[in-house]
Amino acid sequence: WHIVARGMRELAFMNIREAFQPISSFLEHKNEMLRYEARITLIKLSVNDPLAFLDREKAQLSEWDQSYIYTMLCKLPEGSIPDFSRWLQSSNSSIVDLSITMTGAFHQQQSVPKLLSMLETSDETRRIRIIKALRKCGATASEENLIARFPGETQDVRKEIIQSFSSLGSSKAIKIGRAHV
Repeated sequence: WHIVARGMRELAFMNIREAFQPISSFLEHKNEMLRYEARITLIKLSVNDPLAFLDREKAQLSEWDQSYIYTMLCKLPEGSIPDFSRWLQSSNSSIVDLSITMTGAFHQQQSVPKLLSMLETSDETRRIRIIKALRKCGATASEENLIARFPGETQDVRKEIIQSFSSLGSSKAIKIGRAHV
């Protein structure tokens, strides 16, 4: 497998775009390292859609995979960053988590309404991730929603909401946050 992985790296380094299709077949390979190398190579070789492979990704992305995807995206021209709302409804939970995080990291304001609707999830970790993304987007539109949610939330989610209140700077939200500290 290591020879194939090295070959993928070399094809990416040489920018051989004709290798895009053959490398795509490794996205479903049983070897995790080959899947990983295929993802990275496809990001590097893509012309318009560096994360197109997420449309059909079935395997869960590890935190390492997600971190490396972020690192790779930071190296791309700003216009090449995809709209992550495209994957917010993915059946692959790790892709949804990646998309939430990247929505915040790349300040994708157009996704704020969708993120707000996703706060209804019973998954506390995901709600925290969504609130962090909203904060990174500077989503003042989320303030009323977060204020309404605050009393019924868990302690960890409340902490995240308070951080968002202080970051967004609304006096109304800050008063509520102070009252519950």
